[in-house]
Amino acid sequence: MILKSFLTKPHPFIFNWSSIVIPGLVTFFVVSVFQPFGLNSLESYLILKISVFLMVLVSAVVSVMVPLMQKLFPTWMDKEEWTLGKEVLQIIVVLTVITFMIFLSVNLFLETSISQWSLFTIILLKTLSVSILPILLMVLFEQYMHNRKKLNEAIKLTKELEQTGQPEVSRVIKLFAENGKLALQMETNELVYMQSDGNYVDVFQLNQGKLEKSIVRNRLKSLLELLPEEEFFHCHKRYLINGHHVLKVEGNARNLELSMRGVEKKIPVSRANNEAVKSFLASLSR
Repeated sequence: MILKSFLTKPHPFIFNWSSIVIPGLVTFFVVSVFQPFGLNSLESYLILKISVFLMVLVSAVVSVMVPLMQKLFPTWMDKEEWTLGKEVLQIIVVLTVITFMIFLSVNLFLETSISQWSLFTIILLKTLSVSILPILLMVLFEQYMHNRKKLNEAIKLTKELEQTGQPEVSRVIKLFAENGKLALQMETNELVYMQSDGNYVDVFQLNQGKLEKSIVRNRLKSLLELLPEEEFFHCHKRYLINGHHVLKVEGNARNLELSMRGVEKKIPVSRANNEAVKSFLASLSR
């Protein structure tokens, strides 16, 4: 149970130039300094050549495998649903491919008397033993830096929200169903947020201080077109919020989350909308 909770913990999906270069540089450092795989018996220039070769090999595998996995498994590789468990599994897959490439290289350039399966097993175990600590440190560092960044962003936005009040003038808005019939009518300051649910949208509004839910058969995007864009924001593929009801902004390892007036759960902000929601909330405090 504890392991499951740990592996399902949100984790930032980070893949950029440093994701390619750093593993290669770490490989070069570990191989050239600690000389695993029995390399300490070789001459210095050969150790250097092997270190450079493995550095290039590791960086090349990472640069190819991650985009390939994104293309082959787009749903599983969804950045919005990325977890620590998925990060670990992705690392295991990449390390296995690196092991296989090293195995092919050894067969191509060196002669060995042991069986192919034994050779592969030895290379796999040694690759894991050499890489496990640097990878663990890198994952923990990513968690720490991303959490710190999101926390700072959340604190800044929350301070800006403290200067934001309800608009002096509240307009009447009308929400229509998919068939064009009027479904709901309310004032803008009564609407807190909406959540899509298949072909329907759950509309949450305040009525005498209590949160009430109504259901409208329509698409969230269509309903957004009926609302004033300076007050409402499509923060997530399933959520639309009234910016004047945002009380607090929080950050986790994946994205920002919003605490809304009268709402117990937190509303997620999609990774793609992080910058946009910051600009939107900042505009409310002007």
